[in-house]
Amino acid sequence: MLFLLAIAGCTEKIDVELEESYERLVVEGYITNESGPHQIELSKSTDYFDPGKAARVEGALVILDDGVNPPDTLAAHPEKPGIYQTDSGYRGVAGRQYHLRIELAKPIHETSVYEATCEMPPQRYLDSIYVYYIKRWDAWEVRSFAEDPPTKDFYMFDLYKNDTLVTDTITEAFVTEDRLFNGQSTNGAAIGYFQAEFPDEVVRSGDTITARIAGITKEHFNFLMDVREESGFQNPLFSGPPANIRGNISNGGIGFFGAFAVDYASTVYQGAGMDE
Repeated sequence: MLFLLAIAGCTEKIDVELEESYERLVVEGYITNESGPHQIELSKSTDYFDPGKAARVEGALVILDDGVNPPDTLAAHPEKPGIYQTDSGYRGVAGRQYHLRIELAKPIHETSVYEATCEMPPQRYLDSIYVYYIKRWDAWEVRSFAEDPPTKDFYMFDLYKNDTLVTDTITEAFVTEDRLFNGQSTNGAAIGYFQAEFPDEVVRSGDTITARIAGITKEHFNFLMDVREESGFQNPLFSGPPANIRGNISNGGIGFFGAFAVDYASTVYQGAGMDE
């Protein structure tokens, strides 16, 4: 007991001085097979201990090239600084490789040109979805039925309730690989949840629930998993050291430029008739 009391009393507050990293370009955006406009958002990184609103990057030249058509120069959004968008008729095509080139009006850390490349994987389809209320979790589970090809595939799922996107942040989208159902039917695999603790996620009888499937590249999958791991809860005793998130932006840029084809499936929730 005396030893434990002595140890407990030997505590001292220590201020750790960490070096600040240099400023970096942050890129967020993707192209899909749906009609545009598709948008690319450019901003600057902020210091860890000063996480204020990120400064938007204006005046940049943003060029998108699919290797088939003439390169497309994205227009600056008239009301939202730092956002550059295609026209409304722009649609991505599965199998094409998309190249993004960014030329800054003012360099960031002595760099003015950044590039990224992403191939749009083949389109994958959802046959149907079902929604079940699971009492012990106080949550609604969305289950999917789809045929997975025998190739190695990676998926991202988003959920909508009555046409409103619920998984509206990068960490809320459900991402998975097809290790457990490669070349088979998903046969009701869970692809996301609505949690009763959040008012906007409460599902009531008559609500229309929609799921969106996107086949993504392995690099995109790794990026999303890295974001989830580094932004989630870390146990200091058992977690590994923090690591840089793997993106696809050249010259030290942060973020990811993606390209993927999407498909949708919807169902109307009927309440207790299908609950567990």
